[in-house]
Amino acid sequence: GRFPPFEPGMCRLLALAAAGCGALLAGASLLRRWAAPVLAAAFLLLGGALGWAAATSLQSAAEAAAAPAVGCTLTLLGDSSDTGFGEGALARMDLPDGTGLTVSARFPAGSALFYGQRFSCRGALRALDTETGAYPWSQGAGGIFDVSGSDAIAGSGPLAALVRFRMRAVEALAGDGAAGGMLQAVACGYRREVRGSEAYRDYQACGIAHLIAVSGAHLVIVTGLFGAVLQRIGCPRRAAVVMLTALMAAYLVLSAMPLSALRAAVMSSAGILALFGRRRPSSPNALGLAMGSTVLLDPAASVSVSFALSALSTAGIVLFAPLMREWFATGLLHRLPAAADALALTASSGLLSQLYVCSVFSLLPLASPLANIAAAPLFAPLCGLGLIAGTAGALSLPFAGPLLAAARAAARLMNGLAAALASLPFAAVPFTCSTAAALGASLGAAALLWASWPRARQLAPIAAAAVLAAGALWIAPAAGDRIVMLDVGQGDAFLIQSGGRSLLIDTGNRDTQLLKGLAGRHLSTLDAVLVTHGDDDHCGSLDALGSSVQVGSALLAAGTWDCGDDTARDLLQAAGECCRTVQPLAKGDRLRLGAFEAEVLHPDAFEDGGGNGDSLCLLLAYDGDGDGTADATALFTGDAESGQLAQMIAEYELRDVDILKVGHHGSKNAFDQAAIEALSPR
Repeated sequence: GRFPPFEPGMCRLLALAAAGCGALLAGASLLRRWAAPVLAAAFLLLGGALGWAAATSLQSAAEAAAAPAVGCTLTLLGDSSDTGFGEGALARMDLPDGTGLTVSARFPAGSALFYGQRFSCRGALRALDTETGAYPWSQGAGGIFDVSGSDAIAGSGPLAALVRFRMRAVEALAGDGAAGGMLQAVACGYRREVRGSEAYRDYQACGIAHLIAVSGAHLVIVTGLFGAVLQRIGCPRRAAVVMLTALMAAYLVLSAMPLSALRAAVMSSAGILALFGRRRPSSPNALGLAMGSTVLLDPAASVSVSFALSALSTAGIVLFAPLMREWFATGLLHRLPAAADALALTASSGLLSQLYVCSVFSLLPLASPLANIAAAPLFAPLCGLGLIAGTAGALSLPFAGPLLAAARAAARLMNGLAAALASLPFAAVPFTCSTAAALGASLGAAALLWASWPRARQLAPIAAAAVLAAGALWIAPAAGDRIVMLDVGQGDAFLIQSGGRSLLIDTGNRDTQLLKGLAGRHLSTLDAVLVTHGDDDHCGSLDALGSSVQVGSALLAAGTWDCGDDTARDLLQAAGECCRTVQPLAKGDRLRLGAFEAEVLHPDAFEDGGGNGDSLCLLLAYDGDGDGTADATALFTGDAESGQLAQMIAEYELRDVDILKVGHHGSKNAFDQAAIEALSPR
């Protein structure tokens, strides 16, 4: 189906309605009665009008250009990533007739591409759809451009020189595995090597993933830490603001000044005013101006998740960092001002943004306060070393080698800290909620805190009790017996629950979708995870479980240990890292899970090198009334195909199953008419 769901005409009507209501409320605020809340509502409506107007222009431009495009020019607006089918990157497409559009460009497989590079391309533009359109739309793309051929355009001028300098810095910082990827992300905003890695999952699990992205939260923490140092040494306020601005400029130069970093810098500047200006009313005004200017200059920001996260995080710091700092500095941490500052920044930035993060990524990092305190003294030196070493390496200076070695050592130390914190029990738990509920709850909590200022400290025990009560209700195990097919896109993930126990069959390869499914069942522990075979769409998210879900056992086909295939070795390693024990399953083995009993029907021995034909196949029998007779049956076949299915039907005389998990996602080789007639699934 078409994505997004609203037609440009509807967006235009919504924009006009919001603008009209906002203008009326703005006029009503002149009466000076309830002026502040009325004016706030007016600006919210006007902001909504900007957003709908941006959506209108984006959709109209996409529909006007939705046709094969020949001879267009693409300018990359971000670094490319490996999509599994080639290189993907956000890009500006300029057509020969002078029109242009932001698109999600899909290049054939090849080497990595960098922000700012330009190409003369041939290909076809297609509209967004419901299956693939949500993420490109959130980036501000109005369509998907499939590149069939391209030629690089040698650029000239300051921007081209800056792009080349950044590429040299990225190359200089490479190496040493995860440490090099960390340095590339921190110093240059280049996250290709670290994204999706085990190290990145560790940072997500302990709530400090913002440290490896040049974003609003990233710059706020950096400037906050340096600001705290400058305050301690008695640096004059004006000089401190100049120095912090220069620090942000250094990050922007080395990250090639992408729009996301520019937006972050604008909002971080508002945060500096809040931290040093001591004029609470002016800081929200500055932040509102920054946000409005950003949307006006870049309308696509209105549909950007990263922009929303940056805005919410910075708004929390602007509004509540002074109060949070006062609380922490006068409490148990009055002798540890650096720790108090780190906690104040963490708490204030998360007040408005944390639930929204949960609604997007389905993960709640409980270790975040501890992780931010622990990372605070390490992160500033790491940033400084990364910037200096990257610059020295790009310029081929003689002392670049020792600087790069020191920077990599600091990165290894930071990665080790993240890994240690992520390994703590319940460092992160799956948690999800709707976006509307997340924003409503966050705004409600912020309004209550603002209204009760400065007596808000009295609300702390009540708030803590409410959070604990909500947490207790959330983790309460759901009663009953069930088989749930989790929505993980093109992949398998089935949850079996009975008698307070839980078994996950396969994981899919979309981490967020898997965690969202588990969070929907209020699960932060699993008794076991069974992997049918080593294909990525069946076990690709096994690592994500290890960083956020406590898993008792991993159950794998017995032949996995003797297979010798690289896929089998990777599966054994991933299972060993995310589960307490790894156990083999062989044909004839039985598993008991409450009212369910599963029997392994296949394989007897590996004959397909651990591939589809060697998938673990289970017959699950459900005895709900405990009379010893199965009330229902379900056959799980992994990616097994028609030959293996026919063999199982004949050997076990399988008939009339209630549920059939069709092999290999419904491939034409997975079953035939005879098998379906024999099994006759309900």
